[in-house]
Amino acid sequence: MADGRVLTCAHVVSSALGMGRTPPVEKPTGELMIDFPLTDSAKIIKAGIKFWEPSADLAVLEVIDPFPISVKAARLLATPHLLENRIRAFGFQAHYEQGNWANGILKGPNIDGWLEIVDLALSGHFIHEGFSGGPVWDETYQCCIGIIVAVDSDPVNRTGYLIPAGLIAEKLQTLQVEYRQQVKQNNPAFDLLPYMPNRKTQDKAFLEKFQKLDNVNPKPMISIVYGHDRQCIDSYVQRIQWKILPSLLLNISEIKLIDISLQDKLESIGTLEEELIGALSREILQRAEPASISEIQNRLTFNPKPLILYFELQNDIWLRDGSKLIQKFLDFWQKWPALVPGQNLFIFVKLHYQTFNKNGFWALQQNIRQGWRKNELDNYFRADPFAAYNRLICAVLPELEDVLYEHAKYWAKHDAAQYLGGDIEEVLHRIRCIFDSHNGHDTSGSLSMFDLAQGLKQILISYSA
Repeated sequence: MADGRVLTCAHVVSSALGMGRTPPVEKPTGELMIDFPLTDSAKIIKAGIKFWEPSADLAVLEVIDPFPISVKAARLLATPHLLENRIRAFGFQAHYEQGNWANGILKGPNIDGWLEIVDLALSGHFIHEGFSGGPVWDETYQCCIGIIVAVDSDPVNRTGYLIPAGLIAEKLQTLQVEYRQQVKQNNPAFDLLPYMPNRKTQDKAFLEKFQKLDNVNPKPMISIVYGHDRQCIDSYVQRIQWKILPSLLLNISEIKLIDISLQDKLESIGTLEEELIGALSREILQRAEPASISEIQNRLTFNPKPLILYFELQNDIWLRDGSKLIQKFLDFWQKWPALVPGQNLFIFVKLHYQTFNKNGFWALQQNIRQGWRKNELDNYFRADPFAAYNRLICAVLPELEDVLYEHAKYWAKHDAAQYLGGDIEEVLHRIRCIFDSHNGHDTSGSLSMFDLAQGLKQILISYSA
């Protein structure tokens, strides 16, 4: 912040005052000491508590001693267009007195409005206790977008959370925030533009199965989408939600997507049906206790709009159970009550794998295990196991793969042309530089969708600002 004030989390303040991690309702008294790492100031100054909002886990400190001249306020940006952006944060986890950096990828908000940060690298440091209250730097917008507030209690998940600047500003109206809400970006489809290159083979496979749907006697359509973590499977499903399905369904402008969260680990494959019913009851009926599938289907018929149910089968689950897990999932939906005429129910299953870049036996073992299980699933899908599921329309979309320069070139000339102005040669040069930075001058090189999208986002932002 500015004017001698410092933004942080309420639980950071209460911990520093020896009051525990749960902030008290009443604003505490007392002074705190503040230093400024990563600056050229070694000064330590006193501060008191100016603002206190424990329900939002926010606090503002007001310095008592003079502020170091060399320390400047960070620029804060509030924008809804953050999906899949790469971020950095600095903090002081236990036993690292000099601090360390953590990287991550932004996902969607939770029910509190906090944005989820996940780590796809599976190596290096990630957000831990000791990062809270620190700023989060967005690599796409080149500024701060919020502060770290929490980390998943299970370190295996490598997941943290930030309070975005817009949410902070709602509680703290004196906060200086830059809002970016361009007219061109008021459609969610714009956010997905960087993820549009290629994917034609997946679109074609989806369309072939879609054409088998019967509006009078509809069936649930189940699509399995799989690929490496860096191929942005979530964004591809959203692409279907906002671009593909609206072009296929007449007079439909909105398709709702419900992200169904299963437990990270199933005790056994036999508990899958129980977990599915519980998750559907929570998300569709807003009930903690499990309902029957008839009750859930009856609720779905109340809303005539098309619906996407999006399931992520966690990495460790499908690695353990492979094709047996897919069979159990399909068995569950085969028993689903009949849809009513005109009902559109689309079910997407996300299967993703990772590459472990660490040295050592464990990483080698994991990579071999994933390769073996992926081959097993490939063979299962090639055998066309769906004939027995006569109450479903089943599609296995081709694996999401890297994107070639020619695909990105086509994207610039067609998909994104209306946003990029007339200087297409300059745009193509910048896209070429994205590939060169990863592959040198090898024109046959390809990029993961994630790596390419980061560069395309910056191009779009520069032309739409």
